[in-house]
Amino acid sequence: MFHHNLIYTNLAHCQGGCIKFFFVLFCTQMDQECLLTRKEVMAYLRISHGTIDKLMKTGNIPFVKLGRKILFKKAEIDAWLETKRVK
Repeated sequence: MFHHNLIYTNLAHCQGGCIKFFFVLFCTQMDQECLLTRKEVMAYLRISHGTIDKLMKTGNIPFVKLGRKILFKKAEIDAWLETKRVK
């Protein structure tokens, strides 16, 4: 069974006084794998909808499609991020 706790947090930025909302994701240790939605991955990576769509269309980011639902394995996203590290 896949469970994760999602906490919505808001931060006020000093410049311009705008408020941004972001996700903080906590996967429990009981989970064998944590599955994320597109919105959760966008928040986790701090990327836009257009960027994630481009990454998916070009096959540059790992994801699973189950019918119409698109999911991402957090472990695969973390491993993919490590391949993008600049040395």
